[in-house]
This record gives sequence, structure tokens and C-alpha cells, in this order.
Amino acid sequence: GGGGGGGGLYFSLLTAIFRFLNPRFRQMELAESAKHLYGNTEHLLVMLVRDFPDVLCEYYMPLCEAIASNSSIRLRNLVLSACPKTVQLPDPFSFNLKMNPIPEFQIPPRIVVGSTQRLPDIIGSKVLEYLACRQPTILPEELAKVLVLNPMDAKVQGSNYNILLLNALILFIGDQAKSPSSPYHASAQDLFLKLIKELNEEGCYLMLNAMANHLRYPNAHTYYFSYSLLNLFTEAPTGILKGRITHVLLERLFVSPPHPWGLLVTSVELAKNKRYNFLAHKFPKDIPDVENLCDRLSQMLRGIALGHDEIAAFISAQNVGENISHIDASTATVPSMNSTSTTANPSTAIATATTITAPPPPPLSLLSPPANNSEGGIRL
Repeated sequence: GGGGGGGGLYFSLLTAIFRFLNPRFRQMELAESAKHLYGNTEHLLVMLVRDFPDVLCEYYMPLCEAIASNSSIRLRNLVLSACPKTVQLPDPFSFNLKMNPIPEFQIPPRIVVGSTQRLPDIIGSKVLEYLACRQPTILPEELAKVLVLNPMDAKVQGSNYNILLLNALILFIGDQAKSPSSPYHASAQDLFLKLIKELNEEGCYLMLNAMANHLRYPNAHTYYFSYSLLNLFTEAPTGILKGRITHVLLERLFVSPPHPWGLLVTSVELAKNKRYNFLAHKFPKDIPDVENLCDRLSQMLRGIALGHDEIAAFISAQNVGENISHIDASTATVPSMNSTSTTANPSTAIATATTITAPPPPPLSLLSPPANNSEGGIRL
């Protein structure tokens, strides 16, 4: 089982590999040895997704935390694509969150939670009070201050924010706010919006990524956080936040399959549901590649009802090329995208990948987050 000794061994091995690779991802070009390690790590993850998915399902939070935010999105997608063998995945391209409620949305996922994934009691009690009556009103401001690291710790961690605490906070809010009757919790949404306003660009990016990490197979957390992100898009006071939400989803979507089921459902819902007015949204001109990808997606969806094959073909056509690419935080440029695969079905992609018996490693898909300072970073 995933939570048994075998699962713990895989978790320890993967964590060690991720921590070894993280600093090497910051380099413009990986050494040959690191490329082979990366390729074999992908093969190991593909095997776990196919044969032992419970390991990844239960350890996904600490595994995602071990993959640095400026590291490989492809590795994170593989971890989050795992689905228990007992769960049947509906077609994500034709699934409707409102019209197709399924029993799995009522079931909280089994998670192996360590001490770093637990929210301190003093913070948890204040969050519970806010969720009940939106008091104290200064809580979002207080949380934003608590999340900021001192300069020495920030230098060691490579981020101005306590990412472990932020992830624990997001999970705690979602776990307390989710409800069998409705995925919408007004106080939780209010807390999310006000907290985002208190964070700088880096903090906002990390917070949205923490929420997106729960877009996995059908379960109560996927249902809640999918609705939360979509509602944040609707309630966003400015186009900047809408763009940041779109960026977090797109950078996970436009890499090689497989993609987490919840990510696909949320992205298609955002693009097709007229409530979100996604097709009419204009993205900043200083990020032309992201704008171009959104425009291409919009053109396909505008005025027509797309079927599974058309949407899947579009997503597969956006795979990142073989060269290691980074977002340059100083110029806010995005890696160019080109077509390298025709595989549309995530399960097909897994089956194909497992037939590879030896390196060379698969293409690397690397996108960096905003720079960890209050001035620079990606502006969307």
C-alpha cells in the first residue's frame, strides 16, 4: 500500500532525487549526468503512476514541496497525475463541474501529512474564527507578515516566503471550507482574495500554485480548489489576478502529458464557460507568448462546441521543445512553445512512455516562477 513501508521508501528516494536536481535546474544547461538522472526519474514516476499510484496520491504534498517552485513542472504534473486504481476518471474534456456531480467529490483524499504540512495551532484557531465570522479583520494582513521569511532564511530557502507554511495554510483552509452541499465558502474566498492583495507577485504566484497542487483526481479537495480558483478568476478586482491564475494553469497545461485530471477540467471549464468571459480577456502585451497561446485556445473555442479530440489535439500541440528553457524574470519573457507530440490521451502517454527502456531522457519542460523579490517577477 501507498502508506506502508514501500511507499515510504519510494517517497524518501524521490525526495532525495528532487533535492539533488533542484539546484541544477537553475543552470541554463544540465550536465549529461543530471540529464540521465532526470530521465530515469521521469521513468520511475511514470511507473509509479501506472503501477503504484497510491504512493504518489498519498505523498503528493511533501513530494511537490521537494520539487522547487523554479524546478520542473513536468515532474510535478507526473506526481499530481496519479489516481487510485479504484477511481474511474471521467472524460475531462466533456466534464461539467456543475452538471456532473460525482460521488468522489464528497470523499476527502488520503494524505500522508508530516509535521511540515500541519498548520500551527495558534494560526489554525485564528483561521477557524475568520471562516466562522470573518474576524479578526486584520487576519489576512497578519498572515502575510507571518509568511515572510527573514533575509537570512530567505537566502537559504531561495524564496522570500515560508512555502511550507503557505502550503499548510492553503490545505487547512480548503479542508475546513469544503462542504458536501456546496464547494463555495464565502468566508474562505474572502480570505483568499484579501490574502492575495497582501502578498507581492512572488507570494501570489506561490499561493496560486499551492491551490493548483490540489487539482488532481476526483476528490473533495479537487472539487473545492477547482471551484475556488474559478471563483477567484470571477471575483478578481483586476485583470492582473486573472492573468496570474491563467498563467499558473497554462504553464502546467502546456507541457508534455500526462496532465492531472483536475487541471484539465478546471482549464477547460475556464475556457468554455461563458460566466468567466475568458475569450474576451486581454492579456498584457509584455508577455506575447502567453497571450498567443491564450489567443489560439480562444480561437478554437470561440463560437463552437469543441469535442474531446479537438481540445486534446490543441493541448498536445503546445508541448515544450527539447531545449531547457527558463522564464527570464528580469525581462518577463516566456519560453517558446512548439509541437513535439501528437499524444492526446494522458493514459496513452503513460503507456507510451513506459515502453522506453533506456535513455536518452525525455524532453525537459522547465518554467521558472516570478523572481523572489518584490520588484521583479513575471507580470501577468
